[in-house]
Amino acid sequence: MTMPSPIEDEPPLQITFTHLHEGAKACETTLRRTADATLSNQNIDRANINIAIVCDDEIALLNEKHLNHKGPTDVLSFNLSGGGDSTLEGELVVSFDTAKREADRRDHTVEAELSLYIAHGLLHLIGFDDATEEQANKMHKIEDTILTSIGLQAIYSTSDRLETQ
Repeated sequence: MTMPSPIEDEPPLQITFTHLHEGAKACETTLRRTADATLSNQNIDRANINIAIVCDDEIALLNEKHLNHKGPTDVLSFNLSGGGDSTLEGELVVSFDTAKREADRRDHTVEAELSLYIAHGLLHLIGFDDATEEQANKMHKIEDTILTSIGLQAIYSTSDRLETQ
């Protein structure tokens, strides 16, 4: 009898919340659906993603340490995929405080804003970039498609761009 390899025993999509800001706990199911929908939209069938939703102070420290940028940001993406393996591996760090401010400013739910950040961060892990207006528009269109696919409102087709980007 042949024993399955450990990789075969793992579920194809592993989304883990390693730290969840108190204000985001009620959104966890939707945030998990967002991650699943983003990976599905991009035909990713094997992934191991850790997501931390933190306060502005925590993300600001990471932003300065890893990117040399001062202050908080909306989402940081860390691609941990190794060469040769077809599994997308990475970590996202999302700011609850930034999401709350932007959601209030743009008159939608913090759940929708956090979902946007998760979709955005995952797209970066997959290889998308938003350095140019054309690249950003492509990402925003995909993000809106993902959000509406899970029953949330589109953000970019109905509002201005994030000031935090």
